[in-house]
Amino acid sequence: GAVRSSEVRSTNLFLDVEDGTGLMNVKVWVNDGDDCSAIVDLRRKATEKDGKYVRIIGQLKEFDGVRTVVANDVREVEGGGNEITYHFLEVAHSHERHLKAGS
Repeated sequence: GAVRSSEVRSTNLFLDVEDGTGLMNVKVWVNDGDDCSAIVDLRRKATEKDGKYVRIIGQLKEFDGVRTVVANDVREVEGGGNEITYHFLEVAHSHERHLKAGS
């Protein structure tokens, strides 16, 4: 989805992401000593990601009635229009699959 806003904190990173089905809060836990290059790069570029497309892998959690995705992996979608088009098709397919599974 498209990152609409981001906030960097000492232990985590909050993203508001719009994926075509609605706005979702995403939390990425970050440790200061974490040497994973992808996480370090994500934290460094967090403020630059507003308006860019990202792919998120994580789990949906609910706390005090608020749904949040706790992300295991966040990667910027690159490769031009084809990857973004594929990404939106994948999101729509996942959304429909989960709707059918719930009924």
